[in-house]
Amino acid sequence: MAHNNFWRQDAVRSLQAALDGGALPDLEDTQTLNDRAFVQQRETPWEALVAETERLSPDDLIQRDRYPWQQGERGSSLARLILTNWYEHPAEHWGDIYQSRNEFDRALEIRQVVVATVSELFAHDPTTYGYVIYNLGCFYARNGRSELAIGAIREALPRVPSLVEWSKQDPDLDALREIPEFQALYET
Repeated sequence: MAHNNFWRQDAVRSLQAALDGGALPDLEDTQTLNDRAFVQQRETPWEALVAETERLSPDDLIQRDRYPWQQGERGSSLARLILTNWYEHPAEHWGDIYQSRNEFDRALEIRQVVVATVSELFAHDPTTYGYVIYNLGCFYARNGRSELAIGAIREALPRVPSLVEWSKQDPDLDALREIPEFQALYET
């Protein structure tokens, strides 16, 4: 626990230094840093380590509309904000990099791993899963995998009804517009 706390804090210090234009913390070898963190933290009571880890409780992370900036379309939980900005969105860009190198299978694997991870970790939040499966559908559509794309979009729309209108104009789905199975998604 102390080890993870240390490295999380180190990452935040490094990011803050980069934003401030300051010097990054001294880079020592990893083992030296780990040893020093162990010596500094070995007498810290378990409860204190847990308290540091749990600055935000699970309820803080999953509660929607807790803060004014979470209202409306941005009304997602802090957990989803973290997931999107630290995991799903960067993974999408890594997939794009692999795709630009003609490594389609590797790009697809990254997208599918994200969907599987979100399905497991956010089983309580169908909206979050809906967004990532929608993004997978867009990926399929852009890459000529129409049947898979339609299946993913079919799965996403009931979970995120606000995507229905967007999907009708989303340029990522243009390749599907003339396909009867895709058109059937909008029939009531």
